[in-house]
Amino acid sequence: MVNQKAIHELFYNPISNTGYLVNKIKNINVKRHKCDGTYGQSKSIKLSQSLDVTIENIVLEQEDKEFFDNCLAVEQEEAIKERLLKTLEARKNILKKSIDIFKEFKFFTFNSNLILYDFSIRYPGTEQLFLNQWKNYANVAKEIFVELFEEKSIKEIGDWNQEISSFLLLLRMLPSTSQGPKSREKKRSNFENSIPKLIKFEHLNTPRENYDLSEKQPHIIAVGANKQAVSQYLIVFDKTILPCASTYNFCQIFDLYFKIFYVFNIEFDYS
Repeated sequence: MVNQKAIHELFYNPISNTGYLVNKIKNINVKRHKCDGTYGQSKSIKLSQSLDVTIENIVLEQEDKEFFDNCLAVEQEEAIKERLLKTLEARKNILKKSIDIFKEFKFFTFNSNLILYDFSIRYPGTEQLFLNQWKNYANVAKEIFVELFEEKSIKEIGDWNQEISSFLLLLRMLPSTSQGPKSREKKRSNFENSIPKLIKFEHLNTPRENYDLSEKQPHIIAVGANKQAVSQYLIVFDKTILPCASTYNFCQIFDLYFKIFYVFNIEFDYS
């Protein structure tokens, strides 16, 4: 029998208030409030507003704005990190406005290390939680799934490699966010439709200019000879391919993918 504490923490860790699936739970609550008529009675709160305490009157100084506009993302990485720390509160306020974040801070599109750093100064002490803890859960993901569903249902995951399959098993175990009873077939169909919103496959011989970049929401691209032999992972965000270390495994690329939602205050796709 799988340890029940491990199952619980797989979805949400109440001690650290962390967990990648907690955001899906928020989406479920939104759907529920819409159903019972209570949605909209309280102000909608975005991720950065709910997790950050900001000082409203702090703005980005002209000197800092000019630096961000003209800096070299790779060559001046350390200088940019210092400026990111200095301007943290001002940038939190900027994120509350509907702006093109890549236009405002274009250096992020050239160096994903800066995204990881920005997350670390926003949420200090949490930046390594997932990478450190996932290995404890990856090996039991399949066992948990088999306990909840029939083993033959694993074929719904597709022919991805073992590392990716572990994540997709978790995605399949998420509760439905739509209202009303659902047939098993409809739940399966919705799950299969949700996979491309997380990850897509591109053959290694396909030129990057031919990749499908139409999605505005962040998603991962797995590049390789086939889904079992992935050689590199990329992240597409706002129709832009972000630079990612060629040595990243799927766990590392998913960690970066998730942090993008927090750094840029992006709302998850409800579906």
